[in-house]
Amino acid sequence: MDDSLKGVWTSAGCTDNGDMPAPFLPEPKTYIKLTGHIKSQSTATHRKRKQRETFACQSCRQRKVRCDGTRPICRTCGRRNIACSYLEESSEGPRQDGNLQWQTPPDTTPRHVPPDRRHIVNAMGVLTAQPQPAEREGQFFGESSIAALLQGIQASSVPATPATNAAPRDSHAHHPSWSESSTQRLLGSISRFEFENCSLPPKPLADHLLNCYWDEVHVLYPFIHKETFLRGYSRLWSSEPDAHAPSTESRMGLGDTTSSPIVFHSALNAVLALGCQFSALAGEDREAKSEVFLQRSNALLRQMDLLDHGDLSLVQALLLNTHYLQSTPFADRCWNAIGLACRMAEGIGLHSTDHDDRWSYAELQIRRCVWHSCVMIEMSASMALGRPSMISSHISVPFPEAMDDTFTGALDPRVDTFFTCNMKLFYIMGDILNRIYEPRRVNRVESSSHPDPSLEVTSAIAPLDLELSSFASSLPSYLQWEISPRRANGNRQLRRQTNVLHARYLHLKILLYRPILSRLCRVDQNHNLPTSTNIDMTHPMQTEPEINLDYSYRCVNAALELVQLLGENDQASLPAWWYTVLYTFTAGIVLTLAHLRPEIIRQFTDNTLTVGWERCLTFLEHKVAHNTSSRKCAHDLRRAYHLVAAQRHQALERSVQQPDLHGPPHQDPGGDGPVDWAYGAESQEWADHFLADLLWDDVITTIPLYF
Repeated sequence: MDDSLKGVWTSAGCTDNGDMPAPFLPEPKTYIKLTGHIKSQSTATHRKRKQRETFACQSCRQRKVRCDGTRPICRTCGRRNIACSYLEESSEGPRQDGNLQWQTPPDTTPRHVPPDRRHIVNAMGVLTAQPQPAEREGQFFGESSIAALLQGIQASSVPATPATNAAPRDSHAHHPSWSESSTQRLLGSISRFEFENCSLPPKPLADHLLNCYWDEVHVLYPFIHKETFLRGYSRLWSSEPDAHAPSTESRMGLGDTTSSPIVFHSALNAVLALGCQFSALAGEDREAKSEVFLQRSNALLRQMDLLDHGDLSLVQALLLNTHYLQSTPFADRCWNAIGLACRMAEGIGLHSTDHDDRWSYAELQIRRCVWHSCVMIEMSASMALGRPSMISSHISVPFPEAMDDTFTGALDPRVDTFFTCNMKLFYIMGDILNRIYEPRRVNRVESSSHPDPSLEVTSAIAPLDLELSSFASSLPSYLQWEISPRRANGNRQLRRQTNVLHARYLHLKILLYRPILSRLCRVDQNHNLPTSTNIDMTHPMQTEPEINLDYSYRCVNAALELVQLLGENDQASLPAWWYTVLYTFTAGIVLTLAHLRPEIIRQFTDNTLTVGWERCLTFLEHKVAHNTSSRKCAHDLRRAYHLVAAQRHQALERSVQQPDLHGPPHQDPGGDGPVDWAYGAESQEWADHFLADLLWDDVITTIPLYF
């Protein structure tokens, strides 16, 4: 651990080596039901040993190693840097241990629901109460709902209220300060949650982690309003009213006077967890410390009724939580959390422009930013897990406008410009998923009534490729990767933004062309494919094999460029490590597949493909080796390459010993013999058919086991 932070962690109740003592990580509350007498001291010692075994984590149980039961991460899993999880006590039933019965008391804690909340519409969209103006602003009902119909009738039949009798929302009437009103609400909810989850680390450490978040995360994903959030953060350390608080009530989300203190504490812990990922803490401690903050954030979220009506601050808190979950092995948690955030965002109308006049200029911009952030993370999860997106492509919300930090909390307007450019790439990604991968999924189910999906995919590639090229040429000069590196002049933030866009652009190129490369590796090779890349894609006499080969070249070229970009930049100038792992593994698999076709190998000089593959492996094993995902990807990349080599050797032996009765199968990477994916000791031993599964892009889009 960095020496400057060691004392800070020690003052937080940690040992010098960074381990959390038991008081810092409270154990689940239990009570003991006495059913008999304890016979001897040796029996009591045996029971204590059994108790420790009972509380072992799942990883230690499977490995059959000693576990100290520390939560959320035991020492064994912390040293191994692997995921640590415990079974819920309630799912295991009462624990019998001799004459002692350990039981977990039932959770009778009520969820935090504001007492004044009224449900004005039932689940079928029918009004059950007369909504107040504030309630109309907080919930959204579309034109198909009965509620919208009745509200429209009421609006047309009731005469407008004179402006002199209606108090404007942004009146200068006195509002209780956040430190007064929120503290009262917090104390009033004392029975609803445990205060351990609202405890704060020492302020120097909290400031350091918060600065890491602003410098490394917020500059790329500014979906919280920095100025408002910092006001709420400052109030946590002071009992005095905020003298700099605005005189008018704002609805900017996290940190404003209307947001729930519980939601703010949950969001703050998620921010600190993300800050840990980019902090000066030692690599072996980074995930353990961030996991502590995430557990607190989740515990506070569980105190909320997440299935009830939400607000802007709760959507932001869910986005922060989901953004961190992208760095964990918990794919389903990430998927479900972003789904809940998107539904809640639609519930408060972030997807609609019908009532934009209700909001001030700054409020409208932050609402747009939060909505597009929901789309971005949901689209990323859909791509990574190969699952369909839940957000309609017909929804159109303007991008937030570039403004100074008075409105968005950004360091300069270029942060907002980058956010808009980044979102454009995500929408192109959505087009690729819908037009390249979705038709194959549909045709797999309805193959009898649809034409060959490969023809539809091939015809869709050219316009999408043109869309990507138009995006690259329309970027501002300071974000163009051909120009920006020479103009950055030590501006790390600008260089990183440019690299993020460049890496995502190349990754989309791979996604666009990879189904063609996969098809090329599966087709029967009775066709004589050309080896020249001088192909006019618009020529009417161009054959399908020529098109397939050209698109495959482009896919491999994009993979090589992506590997070069990631290899020649330091990690501080690249996307977050979980994205770089994703990009590197994707490029490595493409280069592995490229070895299956001698036409592709001959297209590149010397050992270009092999060198590129080795760079992928080096990046995963050394540059981002502090996490479990990168090590797992490196292992599987080696496994894929060895599978190709083993099957090539076995296929060569079979071609010598047996005559070819069914025509030549796939050619080997070096062009020395055929490769049969359904044969060989290696493929029979691996029941999951690892590399063969990677060929089916409609089943696996990237690497769903990791993100």
